[in-house]
Amino acid sequence: MMNNTKKPNCLTITWIAEASIASFNAGDKEADNLVSLKKITRQDGQYVYISGQAVRRAIRDRLREMGEELSLIPVEEGEDRKQTAHTQGDPASFIDDDLFGFMIAEKGQAKTATKRTAPVRVAPMISLTPWSGETDFGANFMKLDQGGNPNLFEAEIDGGFYRGTVLIELDRIGQGEGYEKGKEDPSNKRVERIKKLLWAIRDLWLAGRQSRFLGDLSPKVLAAALTSAKVPLFLESVFVGKDGQLSLTGMYEALKDRQDIIIEKVFGGTEKYRPLFPEECEAVTIGAAFEKIGSWIKPELFE
Repeated sequence: MMNNTKKPNCLTITWIAEASIASFNAGDKEADNLVSLKKITRQDGQYVYISGQAVRRAIRDRLREMGEELSLIPVEEGEDRKQTAHTQGDPASFIDDDLFGFMIAEKGQAKTATKRTAPVRVAPMISLTPWSGETDFGANFMKLDQGGNPNLFEAEIDGGFYRGTVLIELDRIGQGEGYEKGKEDPSNKRVERIKKLLWAIRDLWLAGRQSRFLGDLSPKVLAAALTSAKVPLFLESVFVGKDGQLSLTGMYEALKDRQDIIIEKVFGGTEKYRPLFPEECEAVTIGAAFEKIGSWIKPELFE
């Protein structure tokens, strides 16, 4: 426990995932036979990223696997192709409407839309090293039974470290926009939902396009803090040095610089990466880190 008597209203987690070889999130189609990655251009090259929308989709998938009924309604076959998947706008009934928000508007009625701003803010997961331009070749044999030829294609691939961050506005979970006054979720329900979100991040992987490139987005390194101010504390605090090694000292510096808002903290890593933390971090295993984070989430937070 840090020396802060203020009431916590935020939980922020930054983690590093590692992929040996992956093709996570498709970008714009550059050619009929090329599956490209989403990339952003910086001074030293192009960096691959996984959109925040894709990360939220992956979290939703893990929540479904835990037995949660989701609100997201897919576009049915035959519907307008411009129509996007939408939710039912019922946060009391559906965990994804509570955590990730929604906006429901009739055509041309945006000003009167029913909406809930997401209490769980998700950053895109971005690679920590530039893309090296590698590709993989494959063939689609789906039309062979119709007398056709295999359809050859090329897919951009990447490997290395990806950084992810979530910021959870604890004081908005289970109440506020989308809830009737006096019918907010009870404290124990809010605790359960946040813990399920934590377990979803702990076991995160992306389902789309993974039949050939199964990739793991779960944390191999993480820093988490319970705070009295809504700040993505560790978001830009980790990088890969010229020697190709992760530098984690920035995570500890970010913590030291904001002692005024820190209530609880934990650093975690796998056996391979725990030694990279400064000794003062007292880094634990990933499993122990998530257990500790879960212990912070108590009904008293919402009373």
